Amino acid sequence: MPTKTSRALLVLSEDESRLLEELVVSRTASVREVERAKILLAYSRREPLTSIARSVGVARDTVYKCVDKALAMGVAAGLRDLFHRPKEAVILDDAKAWVVHIACTKPKDLGYASELWTRRQLAEHVRRHADEAGFPALNRAVKATVQRILSERSLRPEKIRYYLEKRDPEFERKMREVLLSAVSEKRTSFERFGHRNMHRLKKTRLELRLGGAWLGKIRISTSQCSC
Repeated sequence: MPTKTSRALLVLSEDESRLLEELVVSRTASVREVERAKILLAYSRREPLTSIARSVGVARDTVYKCVDKALAMGVAAGLRDLFHRPKEAVILDDAKAWVVHIACTKPKDLGYASELWTRRQLAEHVRRHADEAGFPALNRAVKATVQRILSERSLRPEKIRYYLEKRDPEFERKMREVLLSAVSEKRTSFERFGHRNMHRLKKTRLELRLGGAWLGKIRISTSQCSC
């Protein structure tokens, strides 16, 4: 025998009763709305929650949530889903390094006619190739996303003065290692010395030799990027 619930009664107005009855027989309303209308009508008639779940064909948790929402916020709220803000994708350091690598690559080398990147063109390229490169968090990147990533490294691709013409066959892998190393160095310096010494790191000029091959110069400055 079903036990009685300790929840409050759901008292419907005439308009609310009419709305629920119309939804129950509706052929255009969504399945969820129809189910919730049946739940609320049955609960207003004091039917046990377990019996309601069985007759509507849903889990008891579904009945509990629908009834509790209607009791707390009204019948209209009980019929609809609550808004949930989607969680933003987390862009990791290796994905940011890939964006920086693209920004320091000639657009012509990637099939474009322009000499320098614009923010919009760079963002479009990142979105188009993010999944292919293994960085799905960037497949919805917009201009602001790209701008934020480049600003973290004080890079301005539209101000690049020259590009490295000849590259090592493994340049992309080495470039990623260099950029991640620079990020790690910046974090370590911040943890050791705090904000006062961060401006010194930004002015540091990194000249790294990996595997006997020069990768070029990466300047961390506020005016330009030379790759």
